Amino acid sequence: MIIGNGMLAKAFPEYHDHPNIVIYAAGVSDPQETRIEEFSREKVLILTTLELYPDAKFVYFGTTTHRYTLYRKHKQEMEEIIQSKAKEWIIFKLGPVVSDKYNGKTFYDYVYNKILSGEEFLLWKGQTRPLVQLTDVQLLVRQYLLLPVKNVMISLTGREIPVETIVQSIEQLLQKKAKYTIG
Repeated sequence: MIIGNGMLAKAFPEYHDHPNIVIYAAGVSDPQETRIEEFSREKVLILTTLELYPDAKFVYFGTTTHRYTLYRKHKQEMEEIIQSKAKEWIIFKLGPVVSDKYNGKTFYDYVYNKILSGEEFLLWKGQTRPLVQLTDVQLLVRQYLLLPVKNVMISLTGREIPVETIVQSIEQLLQKKAKYTIG
């Protein structure tokens, strides 16, 4: 069973009707989110899903961010709920996931869309992002779901890439110069 309809939910079509596995890929995906109602909505959906599928292996996507934000606090709370209520679970703590769709809430998607639209944006000098390819997430999740493992937490974070390097790679991809300032 797949819960959600975003990038991660669409990445595992073979589990759409699986009776023993729930891939929960819904809820808060924007690391900048601050609206309490969005966090509450995800919590209710997780609790409802856990009640509806009590015997299924529950797969959840957390975060590897070290910055203390409402998003991180919420993700940690959801992980604790899953660990205490699911019979079997696997939590994948992920760095920012990138794919070729560019419609998400990650820094990569933000920069891609800013360059595409020609809008100016601000970069902070010295910042990096640990980007993770969607194909790597797919491979990792599929491999773990083939194994007889349960109740584990797996972290997947990419290599830290300077934000200026990310911008340069997107400029090359789009063959378009970015308009940004460095703060």
